[in-house]
Amino acid sequence: MKKSVLIILFTFLFITLFGCRENNNPPPPNNNDQPPKNQEYDLKMLTYETTGPDAFLAKIENIIINPLFSKVEYKLSINDPNYKNYYYYIVVYDKIKNYNKEITKFRLVNHLYTKQITHSNIESSNNYEIYIAKSESSFLGPDITVKPSAGFEFRIFDYEQTKHLGSSLIFIKDIDSLDSLSGRTDFKFNLTIEDKDNALSTVHIAVKPVGLERIAFETTYNPNSYRLDGKVIINNIEISNLYPGIEYEIIVEGSGNDGVKDFENVFLCSKSHKTLTYLSSDNSYYGLYAKINYTNANDDNYEVNLTLVSTEDYPKDDLNFNLNIYNENNEFVNSYPIENGTKSYFINFSDIKKNYAIKIEETTNNLKLASKTIAYRRPELNACILSKTTYTYTINFSITPRDVTVIHHTASISKSQGGEPFLTLSNEELHTGSNHIVVNKDDIFDSYNYVKYSFKYEVTYLVFGREETETLVFSVYEFVH
Repeated sequence: MKKSVLIILFTFLFITLFGCRENNNPPPPNNNDQPPKNQEYDLKMLTYETTGPDAFLAKIENIIINPLFSKVEYKLSINDPNYKNYYYYIVVYDKIKNYNKEITKFRLVNHLYTKQITHSNIESSNNYEIYIAKSESSFLGPDITVKPSAGFEFRIFDYEQTKHLGSSLIFIKDIDSLDSLSGRTDFKFNLTIEDKDNALSTVHIAVKPVGLERIAFETTYNPNSYRLDGKVIINNIEISNLYPGIEYEIIVEGSGNDGVKDFENVFLCSKSHKTLTYLSSDNSYYGLYAKINYTNANDDNYEVNLTLVSTEDYPKDDLNFNLNIYNENNEFVNSYPIENGTKSYFINFSDIKKNYAIKIEETTNNLKLASKTIAYRRPELNACILSKTTYTYTINFSITPRDVTVIHHTASISKSQGGEPFLTLSNEELHTGSNHIVVNKDDIFDSYNYVKYSFKYEVTYLVFGREETETLVFSVYEFVH
């Protein structure tokens, strides 16, 4: 009996000890290069034993296989000091049909290369191998073999039974418009989505200012109302009430069912578009912009009518806006505080001269919003020889005031430019508009059958509270029979 108990005890200890030892063994090592299993496709990273000059360091990461769009995306990085005189190839190889479905050839400009790669021609459940190789040959034909340095193989399950979406396109229509009252802008665009399998049930469009996480506009469409020949075609999509001079991104997403499972808010396409802006606007920000509507020289001051829009969409506080005056050398002259909204401001004549500029600026953050060179008004003067006879020359001359006040003007004829005039028409003899002066040929006759004279038209006018003078002179020296 003792002997039986000892045998049983020994057997128990043996099983316990060896059982514990086996359980303490570490599990087989995980291959971290292999991606996790997926219900829609099978994916396996490949290892190649490539040596010699054809070998180089290549890394494939962030692989995305998208059965819905029949495409494969990944990030490719290359580090190859021996890159000169070599061509690099990305090959999509169909292992079932035994042919190269796609070959992409490129060269390196230096030893480092990084790019996001997309293949959009996966059209079956066949096994595909995608690999990276290099060769001295500029052509990769059937009789030329290359040695891959990195790659992977995959297979999409039940591809033929799955619905698929094709390419999508946004076309911006050239009918942007600006609303002069609200200051906002609108534009329209057309959208085309390939959906021959009717996978889509909803199309969502969002418009966002670039660089900001906010939605300026969004809308949703039922694609069944816009289907034509295997495509969803939505035209004249109007985006309204946007800020002018801002770059927006149009983002189109779709929801539906691919025949196997539902999908929601899948990215379809995007396009950036910068809205129209005003001629006087220099820089616009989301929620902040300005424009100069018009300027006018009054009797006592210079009027500037402007629009300043500063909304809560522009997040900064303590904003200070001014209408600043700069001289022709861009040196500061004076400043006038301005407020949000549309309003006229009046500048002293003493602050402005020819080629001065007015600028709408935010001084706390040094933001340049809008500017305009001051329209320095001056009259337009014209003169020409109206007619010639045997005894006289008739000169026609005119003045167009262009919103200036003419104080006085005179016309004169002299034998030479700068000489003493022998004929003068005074202010009392002239009127605003067209005039003429008649010269006797004997008074301007020079030796050897030449006539010689100089015509001068001088106008003094009032602009910006100051007197200015404009002068037109032309001289004639010509042969007469």
